[in-house]
Amino acid sequence: MGRPEKYNNFAEISEEKFALCLEDKLSPFFHIKKQVLGTHLTGKKMRIDLIITPKDTTDWKNKNIAFGIEIKSPTKLDRLNGQLGFMKQCVDYSYTNFKDYGFIPILAYPDFAIDNTYATEKSLTALRHFLNQFQVGELKETYRGLSIIFAEHHFIWYNGIVGEGKKWTLKRKFGSKN
Repeated sequence: MGRPEKYNNFAEISEEKFALCLEDKLSPFFHIKKQVLGTHLTGKKMRIDLIITPKDTTDWKNKNIAFGIEIKSPTKLDRLNGQLGFMKQCVDYSYTNFKDYGFIPILAYPDFAIDNTYATEKSLTALRHFLNQFQVGELKETYRGLSIIFAEHHFIWYNGIVGEGKKWTLKRKFGSKN
């Protein structure tokens, strides 16, 4: 029981240091705003770590696309409670109206993981698809480089290239599609 296996090699690292490393990777491609305030549907004031917008929107279907990013140091994700709390926090942000941005898709960084004591790869896949219903995705290093991914396999953007972001608006919808 304990930390997800992929986080075993992380030494103690602060969220601030973890965020700075991420900002360095994103800054060639995105404008970055830190600590952006918003109002949750319940009226509670919220603050997300980063909001990013593409520097070049030419290939994006939604020319006003913005992504919120919630960052956690892997050292804080060493127990199931922390892992699920991180997911819940991301869902809460998906119901938050951010100043100047509105309701936007939310990305988790690092990507989601659950200790193998509690989950298999299949259950994590199902969970990622479920979180996609709330417009919660992941920002992670993949074989394509730094990638924005929704529902496990939809590469919206990767390493400077717009993927499914050419077809998806990623505009927040509330209620059923019917």
